[in-house]
Formats: sequence, structure tokens, C-alpha cells
Amino acid sequence: MSKTTQMFAYKNLRGIYDFDYDAEGKLQYCLEDPDQAIAQYAIFPPLKQDQKTTINLLPNLLNDGQLVIKAYNTANRWHAVRRSISNSRAENCWIYAKKLQDLGFSVADPVAFIQEYILGRLKGRSWYLYKFIDGRTWADYLRSGSDEPSQLQALEKIINTLNSLWDRSITHGDTKSSNILLSNDQILLLDLDVMKQHDNKRSAASAVNRDATRFLRDLKQDYPNLYEFSLEKLCRLGWTFASAYKSHQP
Repeated sequence: MSKTTQMFAYKNLRGIYDFDYDAEGKLQYCLEDPDQAIAQYAIFPPLKQDQKTTINLLPNLLNDGQLVIKAYNTANRWHAVRRSISNSRAENCWIYAKKLQDLGFSVADPVAFIQEYILGRLKGRSWYLYKFIDGRTWADYLRSGSDEPSQLQALEKIINTLNSLWDRSITHGDTKSSNILLSNDQILLLDLDVMKQHDNKRSAASAVNRDATRFLRDLKQDYPNLYEFSLEKLCRLGWTFASAYKSHQP
């Protein structure tokens, strides 16, 4: 745990937060009752909402910048049991955001994660809090009509970022274009819910194959030139997808 992070507990909620973002005490209110904080401070409609997650923007709870809260729902009691023997998705986001920062990657600054407990030990809902980053997703950038040289330059940076992760046996788990953010000439990966650092080469190679295949899927149909460029670049870096194994050695 870093020098600016602190564990907290309030009723049936537990978690960790970065107290540098709470100089005025506003964040503490959110940690103790995230639902009420969202109801009171969030801009509606949510940035995203589906059966599993809801993402809200809260502009007035951080000392510097805007707060994003991603809430993860629990489908049923069995889901809570399964989550109780592993990291929740919010906790996984926190862990890997911190890890990526330590490794020198650019990420949306992690602010906190909150874990709800049911009946004392079962993990219920969870919330991941992070600082809002102004930028465009790779999907939006492609649709914006940007010229091909600019797209190729951005692609080069994205692939280099992914390659640096994969060299460390870290995979993202959902590399669709809407999970890649371009901001101030930097590449940031969003939604670290299922990011994982693998402890053996075989599982890492299989997961890298899934990452690369998902990344290429968004390009193959609508942007064939970008797809060919990306595939060639990945192959030059030593990644071979037919066998789902990595021939490249870091």
C-alpha cells in the first residue's frame, strides 16, 4: 500500500482510498454511502448503464478534477459466493491501476474501491472510483474522420502499449476499441475489471491471443488498411496468433 492510501471500514462497507483526493472531506461521504452520493451529486443520465454495471460522473467530490464511479452489481447469492473467493471487479481495477502506474503506464488515477459485504463475509456489490480523464476512445477517434497517417501513428502507440503489457504476461481481457483512450498524446486502457498477470507462459499466450484477436476484430471489417498494418506490426513484434503461443521473447 502506498503512503497516500488508507483502508477504511463503515458498517458493511470496506475498501481502500487515496486520501490525497479527500482534503476537504467530500470523498469520505461517498465512501460511506456511494448510492446516496451518486443520487445527490451525479450528472444524469449515467455515462453507461447495463445489467452488470453503471458508470456515473460526479463533478464536485474531488479536490482537483471530476470523479467517476463504476458500480458493479451482484446477480444473485451464488454470484456473491463466487466473488467471495476471489477479487471483486472493483478491487481488480484498483490493484491493476496501481500496478500499471508502478510500471510506468498511463492510467486514469485510481481514487478508491469499495466492497459491500453481505452476512459478514459474502461479497456483494462493489464500486471503483477513479479520476475522470478527458479524451476520446479509439472507437470515437476512428469514427471522427481523422486522416490515415494520424490513425497509423495512434495505432503504433496502442500496439506498443499492448506489447509492453504482454511482455510482462499481463493481459487486459477486453481490448475492444471503446476500452482504449487517447488523451494528451497518451494511450490509456479503460475497464481493468478482468486484467490479469499470468503465472505461466501457456495461460499467458492463450490470453494474449484473445487480447490481440479482440483488438483486431474492430479493424478487420471496417478499416482493412489499419487491420493489415496492425497485424503486420504485431507479427514483427513476434506475436503469432495461429497457434495462440508467443514466439517473441522479451
